[in-house]
Amino acid sequence: MSFVPLVRLWLWVSAFASAAGWTLSAFGQLNRTGYTIAFAVFVIFLFLGRKELGLFSGGKIFCLKKFLRRFRRPLPLCFAALAVLIFLGGAIYPPSNYTGISYRLPRALQWLAHDGWFWIHTPVFRMNDRACGMEWLTAPLLLFTKSDRALFLLNFIPFLLLPGLVFSIFTRLGVRARVAWQWMWLLPTGYDFLLQAGSIANDTFPTVYALASVDFAARAWQSRRAADLWHSILAAALVTGAKASNLPLLLPAAILIFAVLPLLRRKPVATLAVILLAALVSFLPTAILNFHYLGDWSGLSIEHKGMDMKNPVVGIWGNALLIAFNNFVPPLCPFAGWWNQNALTLLPHFIVAPMVANFEAGFETIGELPIEDSAGIGFGVSVLLLVSLAAARLAKNSGTENTKNTTTFHPAIPREFSRLVLVAPWFALLAYGMKSGMVTPQRLIAPYYLLLVPVLLTGAGQSQIIRRGGGACWSPAF
Repeated sequence: MSFVPLVRLWLWVSAFASAAGWTLSAFGQLNRTGYTIAFAVFVIFLFLGRKELGLFSGGKIFCLKKFLRRFRRPLPLCFAALAVLIFLGGAIYPPSNYTGISYRLPRALQWLAHDGWFWIHTPVFRMNDRACGMEWLTAPLLLFTKSDRALFLLNFIPFLLLPGLVFSIFTRLGVRARVAWQWMWLLPTGYDFLLQAGSIANDTFPTVYALASVDFAARAWQSRRAADLWHSILAAALVTGAKASNLPLLLPAAILIFAVLPLLRRKPVATLAVILLAALVSFLPTAILNFHYLGDWSGLSIEHKGMDMKNPVVGIWGNALLIAFNNFVPPLCPFAGWWNQNALTLLPHFIVAPMVANFEAGFETIGELPIEDSAGIGFGVSVLLLVSLAAARLAKNSGTENTKNTTTFHPAIPREFSRLVLVAPWFALLAYGMKSGMVTPQRLIAPYYLLLVPVLLTGAGQSQIIRRGGGACWSPAF
């Protein structure tokens, strides 16, 4: 069963949820009747456009034998075991994510109670100025099930789509297939992805949109189909509609889309419709409303002190320090309490003073265990990446690497564009660091991680490591 139609379907489901939320709100019909009519229109649209949009793969839809055969190897088996445990955890236990319960669920319930979005008069500013992607996915489930127990699926389903997207993007951008296959199972076992896959948090679920925006843009180079560009544009819009902090992640997809824009001229009417839909499901509606009520499109004017970075230079090295430090903190950290009490006095003044002046309070704190409100990709994946880079470097220095052809790029994409796309996520992260002073950046950049990694894994050295070692046989999550 190909993962690509499933990704396309998830993009359209996500777009439908956001478009329906804003549209029904405009007519004051954010209720069961409104959603029923909207859902009927959506099903008709999917049926009529199933071939053009590539929502269903040709041939046999599902082969159980082939599906089970994939799990004979250790890494897919470990990933499947984790997925089962995550599903059981999400199904058995009620949601407990702090930000989800404190403002995302309440704002969705308020909108449903008033038949549409409205500016809520409350000191809890996050109920108004934040992006609404997760809330619009949440609203119909709350409305029709009258429960929050199924909401974890909004994170669990995207989690299952990560391995296929990772492999597709990595191989298209120059990572050897052998290397990409190993990392497609390892990277989604980062702590933030595992902890939020059974949660109602909203940091990791846009990762699928970020990956899909690049993947479908890269596919368009080979297929020359406008539909692939439509999906790339839609995914790029959805990643911003999930969180404003994801706006810099438009850069990698934009580089690929820009060079093949003439493909969109073949179907101008459909392209215009997709662009309008993308605008509706992006951060744009929230930005317009923020400007209307606050005079500030970002909403930072009412946020806590330190969220809007004052000094971009401090933002760059400060965020880099926090991201690196928090991702290498051991998963069991009994000295966390002592560190939190003494960190600001132990660290050099030339580090502490600029960070205190520019970041939110509490930036220095760590936890005894990884939790969904603060975990980054985590110790296991971070150490494995570091060891992999060092081993590849040693292989190169020992002369075992073929230096004449260290990176094999996809034949349909010119080397120059592939290289630009490989480094673009790092520039996006740089832009994030210059603007954000929020605590726990290691959690907030969750959609960035899987696009930052490919440039580190290109070259024959990584392939040599796996060939000699027989491949990785464990998951950092265990």
